[in-house]
Amino acid sequence: MLINFCVIYSLIAAFAVVHPWLSRKNVLFGVVFGGVQIRANPGTKKILRRFIAWSAVIAAALAVPCILFFLIPAKSDADTALVFTVAVLVLVGAEGVPFIAANRAMKALKETIHDPNLVSDSITVELGADAEKDKKTFSGAWFLLLMVPIAISVVLIAVFYPSMPDTIATHYNAAGAADAWQAKSAGVLVFPITMQVVLAAVFFLIGIFMRNAPSAVKGSPGAAPGYGAFRRFLNGWLIGFGLLVQANFIIIILLYAGWGMDMGAWITVFLALTIASVAILFAAFFRMRQRGPEGKVYDDDSRWKAGMFYYNPSDPSIFVEKRTGIGQTLNFGHPAAWVIIGAIAAVVVFSLVISLGK
Repeated sequence: MLINFCVIYSLIAAFAVVHPWLSRKNVLFGVVFGGVQIRANPGTKKILRRFIAWSAVIAAALAVPCILFFLIPAKSDADTALVFTVAVLVLVGAEGVPFIAANRAMKALKETIHDPNLVSDSITVELGADAEKDKKTFSGAWFLLLMVPIAISVVLIAVFYPSMPDTIATHYNAAGAADAWQAKSAGVLVFPITMQVVLAAVFFLIGIFMRNAPSAVKGSPGAAPGYGAFRRFLNGWLIGFGLLVQANFIIIILLYAGWGMDMGAWITVFLALTIASVAILFAAFFRMRQRGPEGKVYDDDSRWKAGMFYYNPSDPSIFVEKRTGIGQTLNFGHPAAWVIIGAIAAVVVFSLVISLGK
């Protein structure tokens, strides 16, 4: 548990420190500028150093008491899990403090800089084939590929069910050895298919939101170069990664059927493919984000609260690209955003009530 805590805690802390570099070159701590020269500004460098120092101090200060707790020999698993969860949540919240402070400092610095490429009262619109090419969205029909593993699983269960043993292994440890078994039943065999359907639905919904989410940096067509292409790539990546995850459940069904497979080898292959997929995603993301603006940039910092939360009642978009990080964030000025937040909160509360009831 101590090792798991140190790994997860260190990854979150490291992510907080590199957060400023997960944005376009002309965006820093959620504040937009007209050019990439802002990174070389002495005032910017001072703000960055201060942010890194405070982020590191906060992470270290919170880690020490947690590590000491894990070293106590007499403690229950429940207490360990609770401290683990609380520590991670507190770290995520606490690391937001230096980011907000840096956001305010960047806004103050911005007021002292004359930026002719930054406009607040007008934007240009490009017409023609080039503009349509950049706006082209990813066809939702491609997500039907996620139905293929589901169909394969249904066929496999229908074919092999009669010959399956009465007791089947339902869980494997990291070494690939079975460590849990259940009696053969329709409910046990339907579970992998149910999970595949849920995953396909989740990836489809994420893809639909992504393909229509506008760029966080607005202005002329060159204000956010490469965003349209990256958005299409991201949808394709979602489908590929979804197929990879669904393949796990096909392997499980084959194991149910008694196929002699090396589960440890598959786990190794799966982890290697997952790491490679994430590496490709980050490479494409950084390639897109490293491109500076090629036209006028619209100054809408007032719509980004603390540089992280987008609030614009006049924008019909429910989701928009994050100013910092990969993916989309909600437009908190849209009523549908609060419906989504309420639904998520209801699921979390329901899950807690069920778990406490047990």
